[in-house]
Amino acid sequence: MTTTPMQLQSWFRHPGVVRRRPSLAAAVTVAVIACIFTLSVCAASPDTKPAVETCDVVIVGGSAASLAAAITAAQSAPSKSVCFLEATDWPGGQLSASGVSAIDYGKLNRQEVNQPRSFREMLGRMRNVSNSCWVSTLCFQPSDLMENAILPMISETVAETGLRVFLRTVIVSTQRDAVTGNVLSVKAVTRSPVNADKEWDVLLSDDVEDWYSPESSRRFEKKTTIFRGTVFLEASEFGDLLVTGDMPFAQGVESPQELSEYSQCENCGQAATVVYFTKYSAIPATGHHSVPQGGGEGESFEFRGLTNS
Repeated sequence: MTTTPMQLQSWFRHPGVVRRRPSLAAAVTVAVIACIFTLSVCAASPDTKPAVETCDVVIVGGSAASLAAAITAAQSAPSKSVCFLEATDWPGGQLSASGVSAIDYGKLNRQEVNQPRSFREMLGRMRNVSNSCWVSTLCFQPSDLMENAILPMISETVAETGLRVFLRTVIVSTQRDAVTGNVLSVKAVTRSPVNADKEWDVLLSDDVEDWYSPESSRRFEKKTTIFRGTVFLEASEFGDLLVTGDMPFAQGVESPQELSEYSQCENCGQAATVVYFTKYSAIPATGHHSVPQGGGEGESFEFRGLTNS
């Protein structure tokens, strides 16, 4: 079945209303049955034996960076096969599925001369970009971005290159060469919602574990696929490739070495993010805020440089 751009868009559930998706990074960043978008569309079905896909480039996605990498890699080498594994049904990470529709701009990166061409093109395709925002100088409707920018760009790239998109797909294991340590393949689980109308009717924290299970559940039918490739790119929200491949990694933010003090970086975007939590109560809250429970060891989170009053 040949897929037109309009048909491709119909596979994504994005009516005119705004849907704010929980961030994979905050919980934690894919449309009917999970499909492979080439020049044809194939519906996923349960199978006990993993399917095998061979690609020149495998991108483990779920973030805005993964979408950019997939399109850029495919356009840079149209004859090569690029397999884009997207964790949700809205490629784009924070720009789309996570509903963070305000771009962090500094004094310099707001200038078009400092923006990638594809980024400028994406902004130019949207119909309702606003400069009247609270946290940024530019904001938009995620559904506008999907319908008028991301989906058409994916559709055009699929038609003109070797890009293949695997929605609702996360990796669960990684095979590496015992001698060189190079990644040889990844095993991925593609899910298909049993009821598409209720796919997002529960908290992500209650659903995400199911995403990574190869077993079908009351909410999703599952298909397992082995992706073999030459180049593997980690661009997920959780660092799935690093973790499943038992690779060393560091977490945190690096301060620019050329600056004596981080606060001097006036042209940077958001320098730091402080994570707070919201606690719902059946009655109006009184007194001081409570401190949330800590990690698996049961220790409370520490407030450094802040008060919890």
